[in-house]
Amino acid sequence: MDNKKLLFPRETIVGGTTDNISSRKTIKFFSMFCMALLLLIGCDDPHLPEPSTSTESPNLDEPKVRNRVFDEAINEADLQFRRDSSGEKIYHAPNQKQPYTGWVKNIRKLQQFRDGKKHGIYITWYGNWQKVEQGQYRNGIRDGVWTQWYPMGEKESEGTYKDGNRHGLWTLWHPDGQKESEITYGDGRVLTFGSEPSVESDSSNLDENLEHPVPLAFVLRNPSEDKARLGLPEGAKLRLGKGEIKDFAYSPDGTRLAVATTVGIWIYDGHTGEELGVPGYTDFVRSIAFSPDGTTLAGASNDTAIYLWDARTGRQKRILTGTGASVTRVLFSPGGRTLASVSVSPSVDLWNLYTGEHRLRLVGDNMSFSPDGSTLVTANGNDLLLADTLTGQHKQTFTGHSSGVRSVLFSPDGAMLVSGSKDGTVSLWHIPTRQQTNVQHRNVNSPFSFSPDGTVIASGNRDRNGIVSLWHIRTGEQQQTLSGHEHSVSCVSFSPDGAMLASGGDDGTIYLWDLRTGQQKGAFTGYTVGYQRAHQYTKAITRLVFNPDGTTLVSECVDTTLRLWNIGTGQHKNIHTGDNTAEIYSLAMSPDSTTIASGSNDGIIRLWDARTGQRKRILTGHASIVSSLAFSLDNATLASGGWDNTIRLWNPHTGQQHGTLRGHTGSINSLSYSPDGEILASGDSNGIIRLWDVRTQQQKNILKGHTSNVYSVAFSPDGRILASSEEDKTVHLWDVDTGERKKTLTDHTHYVSSVLFSPDGKTLVSGSWDKTIRFWNTHTGEHKKTLIWDTISCLAISPDGKTLASGSVFSRRNATNAIRLWDIETGQEKKTFMGHTKWIYDVLFSPDGTTLVSASRDGTILLWDLTAAPNVVDAAK
Repeated sequence: MDNKKLLFPRETIVGGTTDNISSRKTIKFFSMFCMALLLLIGCDDPHLPEPSTSTESPNLDEPKVRNRVFDEAINEADLQFRRDSSGEKIYHAPNQKQPYTGWVKNIRKLQQFRDGKKHGIYITWYGNWQKVEQGQYRNGIRDGVWTQWYPMGEKESEGTYKDGNRHGLWTLWHPDGQKESEITYGDGRVLTFGSEPSVESDSSNLDENLEHPVPLAFVLRNPSEDKARLGLPEGAKLRLGKGEIKDFAYSPDGTRLAVATTVGIWIYDGHTGEELGVPGYTDFVRSIAFSPDGTTLAGASNDTAIYLWDARTGRQKRILTGTGASVTRVLFSPGGRTLASVSVSPSVDLWNLYTGEHRLRLVGDNMSFSPDGSTLVTANGNDLLLADTLTGQHKQTFTGHSSGVRSVLFSPDGAMLVSGSKDGTVSLWHIPTRQQTNVQHRNVNSPFSFSPDGTVIASGNRDRNGIVSLWHIRTGEQQQTLSGHEHSVSCVSFSPDGAMLASGGDDGTIYLWDLRTGQQKGAFTGYTVGYQRAHQYTKAITRLVFNPDGTTLVSECVDTTLRLWNIGTGQHKNIHTGDNTAEIYSLAMSPDSTTIASGSNDGIIRLWDARTGQRKRILTGHASIVSSLAFSLDNATLASGGWDNTIRLWNPHTGQQHGTLRGHTGSINSLSYSPDGEILASGDSNGIIRLWDVRTQQQKNILKGHTSNVYSVAFSPDGRILASSEEDKTVHLWDVDTGERKKTLTDHTHYVSSVLFSPDGKTLVSGSWDKTIRFWNTHTGEHKKTLIWDTISCLAISPDGKTLASGSVFSRRNATNAIRLWDIETGQEKKTFMGHTKWIYDVLFSPDGTTLVSASRDGTILLWDLTAAPNVVDAAK
């Protein structure tokens, strides 16, 4: 029983200090009798008990209950798996012989295990504890009703699973609550679209018909130009970071490498890695592809549209619209006359590139063209469907996988298919005979690649003793094994001439193999910093691609950085880091305005030169997301709070850590220094606020009264009052000296994400997800006025107290991602800045009030010029 974590309220645990031996013996005898009786009853039922769905299940929406369960759970990273006789992974707690049963946590994920398998409740949350997904597992596979939500709390999709596959009716909604579509599944396969959207295409030449110039996909730059100031959104004067990488592609001649990110498209020299172009079209680009002749660049945006650009100039050619759902991938046919797109519906749409006409729609969530372009294979649940690309007529169906197909490819000669499944198998299919050969088993998400001549397939082993296997296409027999990786193999790629194979591992190591001799030809080990993700430190290589002439290898790491490796010398160049590609969760500016600090979901703090945009240094130490930052007034200390429950103190000039404050049992969400610099306040996800003596680094006081996640804390200008806001829609005012709660403000109807005081201390301002900004009299608690706008994520007041800045929360579709400036006296809008493509996490004014700084989960920081025309609203509005 010592390896099991049972969920009981702490107050119901029976215990005592009595020395009455007789009583203890009686209790012991009674307990043994009850256990024996339960075992006898259990023997009559050969089935394990079902996951609990009764009203007695813990209410994990209640913060206190959720926090208690998190306290009792073990970290997912601490589980260790062993394989049973069938090869299935069975998980154990550290140093325990028996399979694990109990709760397992991972930052914002909670799940139940039974006998080493997922069994019972499974829930994930966004950073604000709004649910992302909820459902149940049964003996390791999804079962029953599952629901997904948007960040704002609206349902995204809902339906049932049966034996791990979608089954029956699934409903999809837009963020505005309107139904998007209804899809009927049968054992993971799409059977019908209940409300298939009509598909239309804008087939005009857009440059001739729009009133305003169409933005370029990218802006080509001269080497002498400051790249941080090029291609910026209107009103911005500097960009820090380049956004998170979503996709990349080589031009057919290998001269250019296009990188799609959360803020647009970057262009690099395919050999040297020199930056040639920066985003002109500032938006989230999910997928990118060059046409076979290299003249057209296709990109899938975040607004369900597909854009076609001139690959040489970045000029927009056409927009393809009407898929009705977000597009996740685009792919040109080998002849270049057809473009295929995959959407989350799930469906595959085919488009005529010359006319822009939508030709046909097929079911599926993955695809590949045959080498001659005449056939398209799509993955629909466990099955592979072959269709004619001109008529859409169904040709063949291949069945045999026991779980959903994750990826599928044609062999270079078009006679074979290779597919990878969720069941851990990699299968070869001979198209004329429909014969299936499984070449790899029980390695979930095994990477694979065809040799250029189509005779060999390489697959990587996802177990911890990473091995690369080479298989003969026709016979399915293993020809060779390549050993060297000490960890899982995460990706494989053949060189264009087929003489070499590159393999990447979870430890950040890349190996080159000579396939004639089977010997290791080289090892690239340039990834040293790594990436902190949910208590796990990883440097996994996620993708490897050779350029067309085979002299250069591009590698993508889990930290979303790209590197170009010279095959001959082994030297590399970091081509896409921008010194930051991770989501930004916190922001601070030094009192002298020279330094900007940012904290990200990779656990790293970056310090930037506020004038040039150059990165000055990085600070590492946090084991998870860095969610809050604050500079001391004397600029001698930078305080950082993280989801690892710690507060760390740094010297921003040297980068040295000189203290760690421990005591919180929940994630740190907010930090604030008192005006005299003597106290640091911190708020956490358990509803606790702690006050720390800055000089001694000791705790001064604990403020208790919140019942849920504390999102924001702020001192009044005189330092006597601390304001705090929480998930439970309330704002509290505290006496700093006594720790007593003075007032509670309760007018908000949703999460209160931000609170701050006016410079004179007379007014308290609060922003909420209820789309309101409220002004309060600090002394009386009286509500003064309300501004209605958008879902508020953050607030800042200018040094002169005349202007309020507000940032908006990211919504997956039709998002504004705007920053608005308000005249505090009149409540009128002064200006709106548009430029971020995801959730704006923080905004702040420079001490002189001439610059506004904003940070976003799109991986960038933007500096906005406030000296120009403050009363003119952006045309972008």
